[in-house]
Amino acid sequence: MKILHISNGDDKLGSGRCLMELLVYEKIQGDIIPIVVNPTENGITEFCRNHNIEYHVAPYRSFMYAQHDKQAWAKYLIRKSQYNIEMNVKADYKKLENEINFSDIDLIHTNNCTIDLGIRFSKKYNIQH
Repeated sequence: MKILHISNGDDKLGSGRCLMELLVYEKIQGDIIPIVVNPTENGITEFCRNHNIEYHVAPYRSFMYAQHDKQAWAKYLIRKSQYNIEMNVKADYKKLENEINFSDIDLIHTNNCTIDLGIRFSKKYNIQH
């Protein structure tokens, strides 16, 4: 079974550490082949290299942001614009479609609810997410 993991890029806190634990577990199983997508080169990609796990890097952003202060609406507009440019105009995620054979992927896992890249691929290639 091949599982495509979409990371949020956090390599220091909970979600990144949890992803790395999950990847080790999958490798131990023997019948699971993990593949990781990360938005940047960091500790997660280094972890994948060290553990012989296939990984791909392509910039992408969160589509949701918390509102912690009175200026949140302005920050939201800026981040929403950045998201639209990166995900729709630049279309960096298309690089992944050229690198990954989606017909071999059995399952897509996104390790953070603010990333919609996994569901995009899930709908496009009809793969369970």
